[in-house]
Parts: sequence; structure tokens; C-alpha cells
Amino acid sequence: GLGKTFISSAIAKNLIERGFSVVFDSVQNIIRSIENEHFGRSEGNTMEVVSQADLVILDDLGSEFVSGFTSSVIYNLLNDRINLQKPVIISTNFSNAELDKIYNERIISRISSFFPIQFEGKDIRQIILKNQSGN
Repeated sequence: GLGKTFISSAIAKNLIERGFSVVFDSVQNIIRSIENEHFGRSEGNTMEVVSQADLVILDDLGSEFVSGFTSSVIYNLLNDRINLQKPVIISTNFSNAELDKIYNERIISRISSFFPIQFEGKDIRQIILKNQSGN
């Protein structure tokens, strides 16, 4: 409710209008697509699309169910992007300390190479909900 996804959407829109390829989705949805392809439930190559995009925006990191498979996907995705020197934007509601508890050190090592931007303020969704309920 602080505008992380909104700003990511504006960045994506601007780049797409300028002819760049952008993958923008929740981490949960990207992992689900890769998992479905991996286990033959759907066709496609999401990992290749993510690797080759000019920009990848991973929304809501930490909201996914963490398993060996999901950790492997996140690690490979981040590692590929870093090795290819291609940009990634990650949004999360978790602090570094909380992410340390969720992910293994290989993932944390990759995430720690990113430049963090802290969003602070009141959650607009909570403000709207409060105003609608009359409290």
C-alpha cells in the first residue's frame, strides 16, 4: 500500500513504450509458470523469457511458498540476470532480516547486491478501508 507496485508498473510501461522487453509479475506467478512447465502441466519457457528480457520486475518477493524447488528457481533467476548484467527490480514487504530467515545464503548473497530503496508511510489500502468503514 506504499506504491511499490505502482512505481514498478510506471517503469515497466515507460520501457515497453520505448521498445524494451519487460517481464513484470509476482514471484509467485513466475514460479508457478516455471513449475507447470517443468512438470509438464503446460508448455513454454518462462525461465528463458525471464533470462532474456531487458528488465525483470519481481513483485512481492517472500509471498511465495518456499520449497527446494522455489528456492532453486529464485536462485537461478537472480544468478542468470546478474551474470548477464541485466537489471532486476524486486519489491518486497520484508526487511533484510526477515529475508535472511526465508531464503538460503546463496539467494541472500544475490539479493544483497541490489540497491535498496526503502518505502515508508501509511498503507493507502488501510487508509481507504478505514475511511470506507467510517472509523
